[in-house]
Amino acid sequence: MGNCFKSGTKPYEGFTFKIGLLGRSSTGKTAIVNRFSSNSFNPNYTHTRKNIVAVKSYVLDEANGVMTLELWELQNNLTVPMDAAIITIESTYSIEEIQDIYKDWLDQARKLSIPQVHVAITMSDLGTYTEQDAEKIRSALGMSSDSRVFVISASSNTGITKMMKSVLSALIRKK
Repeated sequence: MGNCFKSGTKPYEGFTFKIGLLGRSSTGKTAIVNRFSSNSFNPNYTHTRKNIVAVKSYVLDEANGVMTLELWELQNNLTVPMDAAIITIESTYSIEEIQDIYKDWLDQARKLSIPQVHVAITMSDLGTYTEQDAEKIRSALGMSSDSRVFVISASSNTGITKMMKSVLSALIRKK
């Protein structure tokens, strides 16, 4: 599995989905993992040099049971196949800059053979985008109808649980 740190709850038997976080340095990937796994936030930036995985299980109506979600912060070449990726992009960028960043990371996701790709506009409390802008951004990126854009903030704990459940639901619908 390579260089990896693991945290979170014990996985349940049944479906397990792996979601990888991709994005430039300082876009909040570690903060998202920390919010997801322990509902904590550290305002002090520390560069992450290894893959991190957090595990959480959900009971979802559409799944008729317990689903386990592994959230991976991808830092280096990893041989573990991912079911989906979330590209993290800071909310301080213009839509044109978001388009360029998305294209670069979409290429990376394709190289990793990740079949489903979403976008998280991070640090929404610092930027100009709100949840109402998500569809406009999705359209500007030319994303497929099964891909979503989420406007989130780890520091204020806005949108992360909703994002994870939405991506998990999309994966379940594809099964």
